[in-house]
Amino acid sequence: GIVNTPADIGLPADSIDLAFITDTYHHFEYPQQTLASIHQALRSEGRVIIIDFRRDPRISSKWVMGHVRGNKAQVIQEVQAAGFRLVDDKPLMRTNYFLEFVKSGKGKDE
Repeated sequence: GIVNTPADIGLPADSIDLAFITDTYHHFEYPQQTLASIHQALRSEGRVIIIDFRRDPRISSKWVMGHVRGNKAQVIQEVQAAGFRLVDDKPLMRTNYFLEFVKSGKGKDE
């Protein structure tokens, strides 16, 4: 089986086409290391979909405001810094965002 850690998804290089992360990105303890691991596992032009809770006091519950560590802009910045390009920001949900990234160039540590 696949054994992962809080900082590494445990997949071989160039082994996946898509990483789908739903309502869990805010739990990443080491987002830059985890994103670097995802970057390495993705094939060229691989995609990352992130759906997570909006952290916005105008629409988010008190639970979300206290539980989710960052807002959408912070997530975009973190993912772009790891070597991904934002290709879509779909306005599908009121209390969640839907972001699509593509692997672009080299990751931060490559």
